[in-house]
Amino acid sequence: MSKKQHLLARKLWTQLRELITPIPEKNFAQLLDALKIWISSHPILLKNINCQCTALVLLLDGKISQLHFVKPTAGAFLKSIITADFYPPREIEDIIECLELVVREFALFTNWETCPICGEGYLEYWKDMNINEIVLCCSECGCEQYLHEEIINKDNLRLSILVPASKEDIKKLNL
Repeated sequence: MSKKQHLLARKLWTQLRELITPIPEKNFAQLLDALKIWISSHPILLKNINCQCTALVLLLDGKISQLHFVKPTAGAFLKSIITADFYPPREIEDIIECLELVVREFALFTNWETCPICGEGYLEYWKDMNINEIVLCCSECGCEQYLHEEIINKDNLRLSILVPASKEDIKKLNL
């Protein structure tokens, strides 16, 4: 990493912090709109967003409204990550990873369910776009399984494209 890249990442992060700080944490729509506009106005960020950044891609494509906003702490989480000084991004990739993480807080539906591997609760609901099936993921141990099937073979999952389950997907499950 060059010093120039590090300085650019710090400059961009400072801009984002100044943009996000005055927005109330409960105003999810305004936080996400500001984030979308800010990312869109920086070609270097857009260039580094890939297909693994499913939440950011949905945000930038204007499809984030299709997703669940179930965590009332998502706005506070976004603001705390961006305004915290304990781990400022050192590279553009760090910014992208961080933003993907915080947008997922808005997008992921979680439900209290016991993980079949570690016994913890709050499984995340994703959708496998290749076969149009819901995938339950445990954030504690990393276990992944299809909603009505066995635990997923990691070799098969690598070929899948996972996106956060939509409001419509969750509605069909009657949760």
